[in-house]
Amino acid sequence: MTSRLLAGLWIAFLACSAHGSCFSADDIPDGRREPNSTVEPGFAVDWPFVRGPNYDGCSRETDLVDSFPPEGPRVLWTRPLGVGYSGFTTYGDRLFTQYQTLSGQYVLCLNAATGETLWEHRYGFPYEAAGLYPGPRATPTIESDRVYFAAPNGLVGCLEISTGRPLWSLNIFDEFGVAPVEFGYSCSPVVVVGKVLLPVGKPNASVVALDASTGRVVWRAGDDSISHVPVLPIRWRGRSLALCYLRNVISAFDIESGALAFRFPRSGGYDEHAAWPIYREPYLWITGPFRGGCELMELTADNPGYRTVWRSKLMSNDVCSSVLVDGYLYGFDIRDQQTKLHRPSRGQVRCLEFLTGVERWADGSESRAADTNDAPQASRGTSGTTTSIGHASVIYADGKLIFFNDRGELILARASPSAYAELGRVQVLGGELCWTPPTLSHGRVFVRNHSRAACLVLSRTGSQLEGGARLTVADIPQSTYHDWASLLLPVEREFAMDLPADRELWRSYLVCLAGLFAASALAFIGHWAVSRIDSVWRNDTVRRISPVDLLNGRNTLRTGLMLVFGICGTTVLSGYSQQFVFTWPLSLFGLFHVVVRQASSRSEVFRANRPNRLRARISLFVFLIACLGYYLLCRRLSLAFEWVFLAGFLGAAPILIWERHALAHTPMACPEPVEWARPEPVKWAYIKQTLQLAAAFSAYYLASVALLWVRY
Repeated sequence: MTSRLLAGLWIAFLACSAHGSCFSADDIPDGRREPNSTVEPGFAVDWPFVRGPNYDGCSRETDLVDSFPPEGPRVLWTRPLGVGYSGFTTYGDRLFTQYQTLSGQYVLCLNAATGETLWEHRYGFPYEAAGLYPGPRATPTIESDRVYFAAPNGLVGCLEISTGRPLWSLNIFDEFGVAPVEFGYSCSPVVVVGKVLLPVGKPNASVVALDASTGRVVWRAGDDSISHVPVLPIRWRGRSLALCYLRNVISAFDIESGALAFRFPRSGGYDEHAAWPIYREPYLWITGPFRGGCELMELTADNPGYRTVWRSKLMSNDVCSSVLVDGYLYGFDIRDQQTKLHRPSRGQVRCLEFLTGVERWADGSESRAADTNDAPQASRGTSGTTTSIGHASVIYADGKLIFFNDRGELILARASPSAYAELGRVQVLGGELCWTPPTLSHGRVFVRNHSRAACLVLSRTGSQLEGGARLTVADIPQSTYHDWASLLLPVEREFAMDLPADRELWRSYLVCLAGLFAASALAFIGHWAVSRIDSVWRNDTVRRISPVDLLNGRNTLRTGLMLVFGICGTTVLSGYSQQFVFTWPLSLFGLFHVVVRQASSRSEVFRANRPNRLRARISLFVFLIACLGYYLLCRRLSLAFEWVFLAGFLGAAPILIWERHALAHTPMACPEPVEWARPEPVKWAYIKQTLQLAAAFSAYYLASVALLWVRY
């Protein structure tokens, strides 16, 4: 009996060792239920949490393919799906995610083999439906016969797994009096030993534990603000702890009591991060976004509770987390803001030694020097460094890395520290950005973007999997993106998600103001020249014209030139100077000036030159359509802060109204004609009007920037 037991333990040890450091029983707190803990190696397992069964992006699954056939792996099913960044979790034959349409946000349960809807639960209104990042962020968590979810507005709930029937819910922002988190609440619920662990970010409620059965608050602890990383359950010195990577600190609490185990200050001020830490007792690896670098710490029992093993500027993670396999880290080192459709993120997929930080290989960069240069510089459209893998989420199973990059490519590679060895690549969901990590369960990989989900078979025995017709990747509807954006923005801001620097705002303002004066001068000269040519053509050298008509003609030409300069200036001047110059606000201001002018032209004083109501309404309609188009374009190009120029019109309105009122009480308001030979009063009125227009634009620009400063 003893020999059999020892043999069984030895076989289990060898099986775990084959998978390296991805799996450790000590990493799972005592009492946590693993749905597939009894499944033998070689079989499939469930994926009950966004980071897999062990919160590390690794799976015990084996018997996966070593390459893709020419037509790509078999597609089990594909279906439309609403927007959102929520990943997939699985339990048996059920698949769970969250999504959003214009009708609301939903938790969705699908048949994992066919993609058919089993049930869905609506839990709220759409989140940022017209924003840059619409939809839910967190991923449902499966525990026993229940589904736990979190919404961007702080709602947390529990559903019955078989029917989707609500069992309990509460809004943690309302419950604990917390202001909404920037970019929305993103922390997936973590369920261990009958408790739902959630970061909250309120004094005396930095982290809370809810009863998994009732939603009742079991304990609350800590005083620090949160970021976007869920709680990570760990084992440290024999204790089950909830490790929390918060905004400015790392802390850990006893899962049973909420007692503070340790707390390490890490930064100050604004410090957002979303990438998961990686823990292998007693080592904790953390990373920051956008050249933030990474650090390996060893947790100790001595003051201050840790020691830094190494730090590196490499391996900065943002929305895509890394994995640890056999003592090596694999992940995408992002060097600037995330991908846009018209160009990839600058960065590399790297392999680092876990205990030393030494880089073993890096894939894809044309220029290592450009990638490691920390000096600010412009990101130039589709030029600059490129990567072969791209900004990608990664998971591990069966000795292989499974990448899903933000261009919708599924990539299979060998998990080897020697060199990057690609085994297969296929375009699955093209035409949209894909930031949701893949999920591997029962030999299938599940991926999604903002419009579609797909299930592909990676098991060698995939032909034995049931469900659906025999599809290939060619059968998945994929949109085609035409790269017009790089033509509009040849140069972008280095960090589009950071507030624009004062010098950048000042530079754009001066350029716009120069464009306004240039448009005024060209309008004056052009209108005078055209009128003189027209007079000579008509042989009417003393042709008379109303001063109001004269001013309106020059105003119309000036507005047209302002529109042209504002629209084209960003493209032409940015490309020429290789610095981001933003002139689109000048076009918006020019259209707003037309609306104010048309509205005031219907007054009693201007009744002799009054346009009809249809013309005024058309100008207002064109202005509103232009504002909508401007907003959608900023959203498409990820111009995260430029929307504020839609809110500065109130600052300009008083000056424009005063300018029209002052003009109405000057001799120029008289409709009596003047000779072309004596246009001096009109000229000085035009110059005065130009100065007033410049003051109005300055007020408009300042009001927009002030809102930006107040808001952020």
